Amino acid sequence: MKKFTVGIPALLLTVVVAMPLSAQEVTCDDIAFDERVMTSYPAARDACLEIIERDGVKYAHFKAMVHEGPPSMLLTFQHRDETWGPATRVTPRPGFTVYLDGVILPYEDIKRGREISIYLPEGRWEMAVTGVDEVMIADAEFDAFEMEVTAEELPEEVELTPPPVVEETVAESAPAGDSTSKWYWMLLLGAAVVVIWMLRRKRQARREG
Repeated sequence: MKKFTVGIPALLLTVVVAMPLSAQEVTCDDIAFDERVMTSYPAARDACLEIIERDGVKYAHFKAMVHEGPPSMLLTFQHRDETWGPATRVTPRPGFTVYLDGVILPYEDIKRGREISIYLPEGRWEMAVTGVDEVMIADAEFDAFEMEVTAEELPEEVELTPPPVVEETVAESAPAGDSTSKWYWMLLLGAAVVVIWMLRRKRQARREG
């Protein structure tokens, strides 16, 4: 396991190609990653989802899930086959900012369970972080970071939807109308008892009179 400290722009791959991107159809298999990217995350090409070009610079787009927050982020990267890679710890420099939901924020504000997009320029050991599928390269900050695949276990996922209440489950499973008819007969029986009691009291009063 090797660990490197690098600048975020290095992760953004800087590919110089004679022909336009659309004509050349540059893919993640064609882009020239910085050697440290491949050493730190050997499956980088599998995790590269697409190539974005801005102002003549090509960027590899990665999508990651945040499993643990700052000061470093424990991430898993989504691969092109829709599987998730190994746990990877990424540590930006202090003061690093990200572009999320249209706002520039400190990376410490990234919450657990958030999906983020990471862009690496070709040939550089730098990265920028934005919201998922938000291509805001012009507003993004590229900077140095540390990255290493780790044997750490991922935190258990939080159950967002509480289980149904037992009483509600029982009520839903009972046939419609059963509860209503039961209360109806109980009330009817109670009324009959009261009427009989009143008639007996009235008859007793007549006898005593």
